[in-house]
Amino acid sequence: MGSENLRHTISYAQQLSSQMFDFLRLNPSINFYSCSKSLSVNFRYVPDTNQPLLFHTDFLNSINKQVLIDMGDSTHTLGLDVWDYGDGFEVLRFRPLYHYEMAKITTNDIESFCENLAKITSCINATLSCGPLFQEAVQKCPGLQIVDVRNFVGIGAVRYLPSFLRGIELAPELHSQINEANANLALQLSQVDPLYSLGQSTDGSSCICLGVETKPISPDTPRLFAEFIEETAKNLDIFTKLQESVNDVILRGIKEAQQQLEQEIENTNKEIGIVRNIPVVGSLMNWWSPVKTDNISGKRFDIKTTKVQDVTASPRRTPSSSSSSSSLATPTTPTSSSRASPQDVPPLETLPESLLETLPKTRLTFEDEPQE
Repeated sequence: MGSENLRHTISYAQQLSSQMFDFLRLNPSINFYSCSKSLSVNFRYVPDTNQPLLFHTDFLNSINKQVLIDMGDSTHTLGLDVWDYGDGFEVLRFRPLYHYEMAKITTNDIESFCENLAKITSCINATLSCGPLFQEAVQKCPGLQIVDVRNFVGIGAVRYLPSFLRGIELAPELHSQINEANANLALQLSQVDPLYSLGQSTDGSSCICLGVETKPISPDTPRLFAEFIEETAKNLDIFTKLQESVNDVILRGIKEAQQQLEQEIENTNKEIGIVRNIPVVGSLMNWWSPVKTDNISGKRFDIKTTKVQDVTASPRRTPSSSSSSSSLATPTTPTSSSRASPQDVPPLETLPESLLETLPKTRLTFEDEPQE
């Protein structure tokens, strides 16, 4: 290549870079990491939302890569790529001088790319601005719960989970059924609008993701999204199906717990001997030679996790011999100081009245059941 051709090539590359810089400068969401006279243009898309939001570096890296993919053929035409600017901070890079088909790049190609980029970033800005309002709308829907999805670009992600199943360790069978219900809900929603898709939250649970909205977003849009998800879940009768599943698991768990308790009682009776189980004789034997134990142990059935849990309480120490004899000589009325402290007795969990009423009917009811 002669010196004249080399000067022409460098001059044309600088001209293309300058045009790219000027067009991108019209987009308020673009930050530059190169000067306007450089042979390359390093830029990064940073969402411009109505309310200032802080974005993690990984999220911004992910969203810039996704934008580059969404640009389609124009990305290859211009030879755009992703460059690590340092410490994991990635930027988009336009280097026409290193593109093997630089001579085919025109001003129209650059202008078209920047116009499409402006449209995409505008949709993403509106979508992310909608996020906080969508979260507020979801909080007003009893069956929906906001979840986190790693580096997800969209309005938000929700999971259908009735309030009576939140904040507890779910039995594996119930967890699987809830995931299946959310997958079916996502499928039903996606058939109506491709905005909805099946996703996975950071804890591995199935959820419904709302991606980037390309249609105009109004102040009522977030509320409509949340209500549409809730209404679809109601039409699929998800609450009733989960309620029946919980009912079956609990009843089965109660039976298994009862069998386990009966087995433990049988083992305990074998350990203390047959004589202590004989009426009258056993009472005398226990009075004459009580079974010594440092702790009072019992069982508690967790109605939601369907597990039998051990409950152990240390008995109050008996008073000294001098105080005992004094107590026998002069009976006194128990005072608040002489009563067992709350720490001595394990907390008792009473079964809900609704459960006691419905167990014979093999159906449980819950507070957040949708009203017909």
